[in-house]
Amino acid sequence: MHIDHKQLIQLLIETSGQTEEKIEKQVEELISEISQAVADGEAYEIEGFGIFSGIGGRIIFIPSKELETEINFKYVGME
Repeated sequence: MHIDHKQLIQLLIETSGQTEEKIEKQVEELISEISQAVADGEAYEIEGFGIFSGIGGRIIFIPSKELETEINFKYVGME
């Protein structure tokens, strides 16, 4: 599944009940923190969600086991 920035913001608004302005600010701050950590050669972990890390000048995301299970649950038993 792929969602763009606008879809992410809308989803967060719907699930949190917060204003678009507040969500936009929080997402910008999170992106800034992740980018800074990767630029410093560190990983950035969000517990229960996953780890953002840098490899070859790119940011990669490794989902937590909880998120991986949640995403893949609907496909259990499919071939």
